[in-house]
Amino acid sequence: MRITDLFSSGHPFPSLEIVPPLSGITQRELLDSIRPLMDFQPRYINVTTHRDELQYTPLPDGSYKREVVRNRVSPVAVCACIQAHFPVEVVPHIICSGHTAREIEWQLQDFHFMGIDNVMALRGDSLAGEKRFTPEPDGYAHASELVRAIREQAGFCVGVGAYPEKHFEAANLETDIEYLKAKVDAGADYVITQMFFDNAIFFRFVEKCRAAGITVPIIPGLKPLTTRKQVDVLPETFSIDIPRELTQAIRQASVNFAWEHKRYPWNFALKDRLKIADCGDLVYPSGDPVAMVKALEDHARRVLGSGKKMLTFGGDHYVTLPLLRECAQHFGPLALIHFDAHSDTYAEGAEFDHGTMFRRAPDEGLVKPEKSVQIGIRTEYHGEDGYEVIDGGRANDLSAGEIAELIKKRTAGMPCYLTFDIDCLDPAFAPGTGTPVPGGITTDKALKIIRALKGVKIVSADIVEVSPPYDASGVTALAAAAIGLDLLYLWASK
Repeated sequence: MRITDLFSSGHPFPSLEIVPPLSGITQRELLDSIRPLMDFQPRYINVTTHRDELQYTPLPDGSYKREVVRNRVSPVAVCACIQAHFPVEVVPHIICSGHTAREIEWQLQDFHFMGIDNVMALRGDSLAGEKRFTPEPDGYAHASELVRAIREQAGFCVGVGAYPEKHFEAANLETDIEYLKAKVDAGADYVITQMFFDNAIFFRFVEKCRAAGITVPIIPGLKPLTTRKQVDVLPETFSIDIPRELTQAIRQASVNFAWEHKRYPWNFALKDRLKIADCGDLVYPSGDPVAMVKALEDHARRVLGSGKKMLTFGGDHYVTLPLLRECAQHFGPLALIHFDAHSDTYAEGAEFDHGTMFRRAPDEGLVKPEKSVQIGIRTEYHGEDGYEVIDGGRANDLSAGEIAELIKKRTAGMPCYLTFDIDCLDPAFAPGTGTPVPGGITTDKALKIIRALKGVKIVSADIVEVSPPYDASGVTALAAAAIGLDLLYLWASK
């Protein structure tokens, strides 16, 4: 069935987009990952494709051998697998990049033989390190050329992509819409947009398209945020905007405490004992993790060098590692007081990874695991890293006072860095985080533990992994603001 025929009902329905799995996965594993999604009754599934990578191997004579590297199962195999097991249309993606016109013709012949009626026509990405897209010899330079070629093949319904915030190569949105109209004029039957996180952007885009004479259906592309990293990674990877409102919830939530002259249960006013400066947001080039780390380390160096403590509010928990580096420079090796559902001591991970910081920190001489403690852990951990772990079950069984005493005993005599991942709290109290894990402690217990740490030499602290898009109620940001405020009171309670 043609995708455009599905639109004739006038009722909205979901569709899915999947990426072909890495080579080595079994058919059963692929089907098991798709099966739960079929409960949403998607009418069709888009199957993406990626150009093959090139690998250059040096030879003894100084020349290089060029080899094509394919790391994923082919879209043809994935489409065939889905067709054989689920009553749903499949829509394979066809891309210009990495293919000649003849190779694309062969792909279309295969899809026609398989009884597939629909394809998505896309230009595809440039090679790594390539500033501008270069087509293959005898290939297509633009998606509009590809659409025109597909229309010459019998029967395909053709979809194309669009960018409500413009393609990063386009000079402006108006020019990008002109390119989209060229694809529609070449024969595209419908449009699916890039993901967006502000509905107003999509509605304005549709209005501009209609004004430009584009009349085919325009389908919004939606992506649920499913991991804690995506708020940072998606803008970098896809050149999209995540609204500022989604990044400001903690600061906004703190207004709820502004009216209270003496915060319960403290018996003094914070402003009478502590001078506090809001340093604002850290500014760094968007999408550049190396520059982010340098900017954060430089900023921390200036603040700590002036004799001040730091309380940092973050998104991704990785920010703790550069903060630890600067704190260790000023105070020497630290004891780590780590509230979290995850140990973040995993061996495997990328250079900038929120799951490996507390494995790397001892390797860099920043913290002493034998003087450190992790509270609330309730995911896989191995225990050989040297940290004392008060796991989630034990943290719920012990009183706040007992946990505080264990922390004091473990960290005695050491300068301490306190990091609080908001998913240490049970999802009932902090749903707005990327990887919530049931069985956490309550907000009340967390506050009581912090209040009982009087006398512990906490030289700096952070609160991380608050993700407002996951929590329309705002209670997660409110909990983070409360924890941050009690940390300030703790510092002031000497």
